[in-house]
Amino acid sequence: MRIHSLRIGRWRNLEHIELVLDVDADYLCLVGENGTGKSSLLELLSVAAHHLGLTPGVALRRPHPRDRQDPHDVDVTLEVRDIVSLEAVRNIAAAQPHVSLEHLDSWDGTVIFQSTGVRHPDGDPPQPPPYTGTSTSVPGYSSWTRVLAGGGLPDVAAFQLAGLVVTALQQRPEVLHLYVDAERVFPRGFSCFTDLSEFVTVEFERRAREKAMDLSLDRSAMCRGPDGPGRVCTRSRNGSFSPLRK
Repeated sequence: MRIHSLRIGRWRNLEHIELVLDVDADYLCLVGENGTGKSSLLELLSVAAHHLGLTPGVALRRPHPRDRQDPHDVDVTLEVRDIVSLEAVRNIAAAQPHVSLEHLDSWDGTVIFQSTGVRHPDGDPPQPPPYTGTSTSVPGYSSWTRVLAGGGLPDVAAFQLAGLVVTALQQRPEVLHLYVDAERVFPRGFSCFTDLSEFVTVEFERRAREKAMDLSLDRSAMCRGPDGPGRVCTRSRNGSFSPLRK
Protein backbone atom coordinates (compact mmCIF):
# COMPACT_ATOMS: atom_id res chain seq x y z
CA MET A 1 0.00 0.00 0.00
CA ARG A 2 1.63 3.24 -1.15
CA ILE A 3 0.69 6.83 -1.86
CA HIS A 4 0.32 7.05 -5.61
CA SER A 5 -0.27 10.77 -6.17
CA LEU A 6 -1.36 14.07 -4.61
CA ARG A 7 -3.18 16.96 -6.18
CA ILE A 8 -3.47 20.10 -4.10
CA GLY A 9 -5.46 22.99 -5.51
CA ARG A 10 -5.27 24.59 -2.10
CA TRP A 11 -4.52 23.28 1.38
CA ARG A 12 -3.33 25.69 4.08
CA ASN A 13 -0.26 27.42 2.58
CA LEU A 14 0.07 24.99 -0.33
CA GLU A 15 -1.40 25.79 -3.75
CA HIS A 16 -1.32 24.33 -7.27
CA ILE A 17 0.75 21.23 -6.52
CA GLU A 18 0.64 17.89 -8.30
CA LEU A 19 2.89 15.03 -7.22
CA VAL A 20 3.15 11.55 -8.70
CA LEU A 21 5.23 9.37 -6.41
CA ASP A 22 7.32 6.34 -7.26
CA VAL A 23 5.42 3.52 -5.57
CA ASP A 24 8.57 1.37 -5.65
CA ALA A 25 10.76 3.93 -3.85
CA ASP A 26 12.37 2.83 -0.58
CA TYR A 27 12.27 6.34 0.92
CA LEU A 28 9.94 9.31 0.82
CA CYS A 29 11.62 12.53 1.92
CA LEU A 30 10.32 16.02 2.60
CA VAL A 31 13.03 18.67 2.59
CA GLY A 32 12.46 22.37 3.17
CA GLU A 33 12.80 25.38 5.45
CA ASN A 34 10.38 26.00 8.29
CA GLY A 35 7.06 27.31 7.08
CA THR A 36 7.27 25.85 3.59
CA GLY A 37 4.42 23.37 4.09
CA LYS A 38 5.97 20.06 5.18
CA SER A 39 3.66 19.75 8.17
CA SER A 40 0.68 20.86 6.07
CA LEU A 41 1.34 18.02 3.65
CA LEU A 42 1.57 15.48 6.47
CA GLU A 43 -1.64 16.79 7.98
CA LEU A 44 -3.36 16.28 4.64
CA LEU A 45 -2.15 12.68 4.56
CA SER A 46 -3.45 12.19 8.09
CA VAL A 47 -6.91 13.46 7.14
CA ALA A 48 -6.92 11.30 4.00
CA ALA A 49 -5.84 8.23 5.98
CA HIS A 50 -8.83 8.62 8.29
CA HIS A 51 -11.32 8.87 5.43
CA LEU A 52 -9.68 5.93 3.66
CA GLY A 53 -10.31 3.73 6.69
CA LEU A 54 -6.73 3.57 7.91
CA THR A 55 -7.19 5.36 11.25
CA PRO A 56 -10.11 5.77 13.67
CA GLY A 57 -9.56 9.51 14.01
CA VAL A 58 -7.30 12.47 13.33
CA ALA A 59 -5.29 14.44 15.91
CA LEU A 60 -4.13 17.81 14.57
CA ARG A 61 -2.86 20.73 16.60
CA ARG A 62 -4.08 23.24 14.07
CA PRO A 63 -7.77 23.32 13.16
CA HIS A 64 -8.85 21.52 10.03
CA PRO A 65 -9.38 24.04 7.18
CA ARG A 66 -13.05 23.09 7.23
CA ASP A 67 -13.33 24.12 10.89
CA ARG A 68 -11.83 27.52 10.04
CA GLN A 69 -14.02 27.80 6.93
CA ASP A 70 -10.90 28.01 4.77
CA PRO A 71 -11.12 27.16 1.07
CA HIS A 72 -9.43 23.91 0.13
CA ASP A 73 -9.38 21.47 -2.79
CA VAL A 74 -7.36 18.24 -2.66
CA ASP A 75 -7.13 14.70 -4.02
CA VAL A 76 -5.00 11.94 -2.46
CA THR A 77 -4.67 8.70 -4.45
CA LEU A 78 -3.56 5.52 -2.69
CA GLU A 79 -2.34 2.37 -4.47
CA VAL A 80 -3.86 -0.59 -2.60
CA ARG A 81 -3.96 -3.48 -5.07
CA ASP A 82 -0.95 -5.08 -3.37
CA ILE A 83 -2.94 -5.69 -0.17
CA VAL A 84 -6.57 -5.63 -1.35
CA SER A 85 -7.31 -8.45 -3.76
CA LEU A 86 -10.29 -8.75 -6.08
CA GLU A 87 -11.25 -11.87 -4.15
CA ALA A 88 -11.39 -9.89 -0.90
CA VAL A 89 -13.61 -7.29 -2.54
CA ARG A 90 -15.93 -9.98 -3.91
CA ASN A 91 -16.19 -11.64 -0.49
CA ILE A 92 -17.24 -8.39 1.15
CA ALA A 93 -19.69 -7.64 -1.67
CA ALA A 94 -21.33 -11.04 -1.16
CA ALA A 95 -22.83 -9.70 2.08
CA GLN A 96 -24.12 -6.56 0.33
CA PRO A 97 -26.41 -7.74 -2.49
CA HIS A 98 -27.37 -4.17 -3.41
CA VAL A 99 -23.77 -3.43 -4.50
CA SER A 100 -22.94 -4.19 -8.13
CA LEU A 101 -19.53 -5.54 -9.16
CA GLU A 102 -20.15 -4.89 -12.83
CA HIS A 103 -17.14 -2.57 -13.13
CA LEU A 104 -14.75 -4.42 -10.81
CA ASP A 105 -12.51 -5.59 -13.65
CA SER A 106 -12.00 -1.93 -14.69
CA TRP A 107 -10.74 -0.89 -11.26
CA ASP A 108 -7.12 0.28 -11.45
CA GLY A 109 -6.21 -0.70 -7.87
CA THR A 110 -6.40 2.80 -6.37
CA VAL A 111 -8.74 4.67 -4.06
CA ILE A 112 -9.03 8.45 -4.13
CA PHE A 113 -9.81 10.77 -1.23
CA GLN A 114 -11.28 14.11 -2.34
CA SER A 115 -12.01 17.09 -0.11
CA THR A 116 -13.29 20.54 -1.10
CA GLY A 117 -14.24 23.66 0.85
CA VAL A 118 -15.77 26.73 -0.80
CA ARG A 119 -16.67 30.17 0.50
CA HIS A 120 -19.87 31.73 -0.88
CA PRO A 121 -20.53 34.88 1.17
CA ASP A 122 -22.89 36.50 -1.34
CA GLY A 123 -24.60 33.63 -3.09
CA ASP A 124 -26.25 30.26 -2.85
CA PRO A 125 -24.03 27.36 -1.77
CA PRO A 126 -22.70 25.20 -4.60
CA GLN A 127 -24.08 21.72 -4.98
CA PRO A 128 -21.67 19.01 -3.82
CA PRO A 129 -20.79 16.31 -6.35
CA PRO A 130 -22.84 13.10 -6.36
CA TYR A 131 -22.13 10.35 -3.88
CA THR A 132 -20.54 12.59 -1.29
CA GLY A 133 -19.46 10.87 1.90
CA THR A 134 -19.66 13.80 4.32
CA SER A 135 -20.70 17.41 3.83
CA THR A 136 -20.93 20.56 5.91
CA SER A 137 -22.81 23.74 5.10
CA VAL A 138 -23.00 26.90 7.19
CA PRO A 139 -23.84 30.45 6.09
CA GLY A 140 -21.14 31.53 3.67
CA TYR A 141 -19.22 28.22 3.55
CA SER A 142 -19.68 24.66 2.32
CA SER A 143 -17.37 21.63 2.34
CA TRP A 144 -17.59 18.01 1.35
CA THR A 145 -15.47 14.89 1.14
CA ARG A 146 -15.80 11.63 -0.73
CA VAL A 147 -13.80 8.47 -1.48
CA LEU A 148 -13.89 6.88 -4.93
CA ALA A 149 -12.31 3.87 -6.57
CA GLY A 150 -9.95 4.81 -9.40
CA GLY A 151 -10.08 3.76 -13.02
CA GLY A 152 -12.51 6.23 -14.53
CA LEU A 153 -15.53 4.30 -13.29
CA PRO A 154 -19.07 5.75 -13.31
CA ASP A 155 -19.73 7.72 -10.13
CA VAL A 156 -22.08 5.19 -8.55
CA ALA A 157 -19.71 2.28 -9.27
CA ALA A 158 -16.66 4.25 -8.04
CA PHE A 159 -18.45 5.17 -4.81
CA GLN A 160 -19.77 1.67 -4.07
CA LEU A 161 -16.50 -0.05 -4.94
CA ALA A 162 -14.57 2.41 -2.74
CA GLY A 163 -16.75 1.39 0.19
CA LEU A 164 -15.86 -2.27 -0.37
CA VAL A 165 -12.15 -1.48 -0.70
CA VAL A 166 -12.12 0.64 2.47
CA THR A 167 -13.80 -2.22 4.35
CA ALA A 168 -11.17 -4.63 3.01
CA LEU A 169 -8.40 -2.24 4.08
CA GLN A 170 -9.77 -2.05 7.60
CA GLN A 171 -9.64 -5.83 7.88
CA ARG A 172 -5.99 -6.06 6.89
CA PRO A 173 -3.41 -6.68 9.65
CA GLU A 174 -1.10 -4.13 7.98
CA VAL A 175 -3.51 -1.31 8.78
CA LEU A 176 -2.38 0.44 11.96
CA HIS A 177 -4.47 2.92 13.92
CA LEU A 178 -2.33 6.04 13.75
CA TYR A 179 -2.89 9.51 15.08
CA VAL A 180 -0.64 11.92 13.21
CA ASP A 181 0.26 15.24 14.79
CA ALA A 182 2.52 16.60 12.09
CA GLU A 183 3.82 19.64 13.97
CA ARG A 184 4.87 17.53 16.93
CA VAL A 185 6.29 14.57 15.04
CA PHE A 186 8.19 16.64 12.46
CA PRO A 187 9.44 19.78 14.23
CA ARG A 188 12.58 20.23 12.12
CA GLY A 189 13.33 21.38 8.58
CA PHE A 190 14.13 17.90 7.27
CA SER A 191 11.85 14.88 7.41
CA CYS A 192 12.70 11.47 5.97
CA PHE A 193 10.80 8.27 6.67
CA THR A 194 10.33 4.78 5.28
CA ASP A 195 7.58 3.42 7.51
CA LEU A 196 6.03 3.82 10.94
CA SER A 197 9.33 3.12 12.70
CA GLU A 198 10.78 6.31 11.20
CA PHE A 199 7.86 8.35 12.56
CA VAL A 200 8.58 6.86 15.96
CA THR A 201 12.32 7.54 15.67
CA VAL A 202 11.80 11.25 14.96
CA GLU A 203 9.46 11.62 17.92
CA PHE A 204 11.87 9.54 20.04
CA GLU A 205 14.71 11.96 19.28
CA ARG A 206 12.65 15.06 19.98
CA ARG A 207 11.49 13.94 23.40
CA ALA A 208 14.99 12.80 24.28
CA ARG A 209 16.38 16.27 23.50
CA GLU A 210 13.74 17.88 25.69
CA LYS A 211 14.60 15.62 28.61
CA ALA A 212 18.38 15.83 28.04
CA MET A 213 18.65 12.07 27.85
CA ASP A 214 21.49 10.09 26.37
CA LEU A 215 19.86 7.57 24.03
CA SER A 216 20.69 4.84 21.62
CA LEU A 217 18.44 5.12 18.58
CA ASP A 218 19.04 1.68 17.18
CA ARG A 219 15.98 -0.53 16.79
CA SER A 220 16.93 -2.61 19.84
CA ALA A 221 16.29 0.42 22.05
CA MET A 222 12.82 0.66 20.56
CA CYS A 223 11.73 -2.90 21.22
CA ARG A 224 13.05 -3.80 24.65
CA GLY A 225 11.97 -2.35 27.95
CA PRO A 226 9.40 -2.67 30.72
CA ASP A 227 6.40 -2.46 28.40
CA GLY A 228 7.46 -5.47 26.35
CA PRO A 229 8.38 -6.00 22.70
CA GLY A 230 7.30 -3.36 20.25
CA ARG A 231 6.88 -0.61 22.81
CA VAL A 232 8.96 2.55 22.54
CA CYS A 233 10.99 3.44 25.63
CA THR A 234 13.50 6.09 26.59
CA ARG A 235 16.84 5.01 28.06
CA SER A 236 18.47 7.32 30.56
CA ARG A 237 22.18 7.66 31.33
CA ASN A 238 21.98 5.06 34.09
CA GLY A 239 20.67 2.50 31.59
CA SER A 240 17.10 2.30 32.90
CA PHE A 241 14.10 2.36 30.55
CA SER A 242 10.82 4.20 30.87
CA PRO A 243 7.85 4.11 28.48
CA LEU A 244 7.62 6.93 25.96
CA ARG A 245 4.17 8.47 26.35
CA LYS A 246 2.43 11.49 24.93
